[in-house]
Amino acid sequence: MQSVSPSEEETVTVQVLLIENDSIIKAAVVRPESAKDSVLAKVIRYTVNGWPAEIEEDLKAYASKRMELSVENDILLWDNRVVIPNSLRMLLLRDLHAEHFGMVKMKQVARRYLWWPDIDQDIESKVNACLQCQESAKCPPAKPGVWSWPTGPWKRIHIDFAGPFLGKMFLVVVDAYSKYLDVIPMAHATSATRISALRHLFSVFGLPEHLVTDNGSQFTSAEFQAILDGNGILHTTTAPGHPATNGLAERYVGVFKQKMKEMSTTGEQLNVRLDIS
Repeated sequence: MQSVSPSEEETVTVQVLLIENDSIIKAAVVRPESAKDSVLAKVIRYTVNGWPAEIEEDLKAYASKRMELSVENDILLWDNRVVIPNSLRMLLLRDLHAEHFGMVKMKQVARRYLWWPDIDQDIESKVNACLQCQESAKCPPAKPGVWSWPTGPWKRIHIDFAGPFLGKMFLVVVDAYSKYLDVIPMAHATSATRISALRHLFSVFGLPEHLVTDNGSQFTSAEFQAILDGNGILHTTTAPGHPATNGLAERYVGVFKQKMKEMSTTGEQLNVRLDIS
């Protein structure tokens, strides 16, 4: 939906976050749609002039909130949230869902800006019908694995891959002692790029004593193991995809992805987002 520039006298701006393009829906859009909505038109009239003793069935959801309803410039507000007319609801639901942030995030955004009856149920239905949202939903937390506390920084590091994500693979490296995080983008997660990235890290921070990875093929090649053996680095492999065994790296993969999504609307280049995240 295109934004409509409000006139100078408009004091209400419906600041509904449209995640796809960071635009906002203006009062000039909501006002005429509210007037055309037979239910909202009645609620606006009753809010201004007083509610009748007998409440129609389709108005009861609004009547229950009558003490918090107000009208500003012919737009209905519930507290500080704009009550959205029926004609705009599916459009806003689509925009809230555009980045597949999931049910909780969608509800958080909605609760800052907008409301209509059964909005939570509509969000739940939208997410439950989306295969991408279901595939990316977090699994129930597993009991974390028990590792001994390292004796100092860069003694034991945990690494894992994130991706494909944003068109790349990312090597996520976490120091078990300091929780220092380094994320290295790679066009392709080949044995050569992995070894090159780790060599660079080791040249900057020194050789770790212990490296923890999952037992995926990217970490169990003969060339990769030869590098570790040649530098006296103990290598422990764990079952891939099981945070109970390599939970530190898996947890920081999630942190990294969330930070990148939160910063996706800033317009910054990927390398800048990595530096400031």
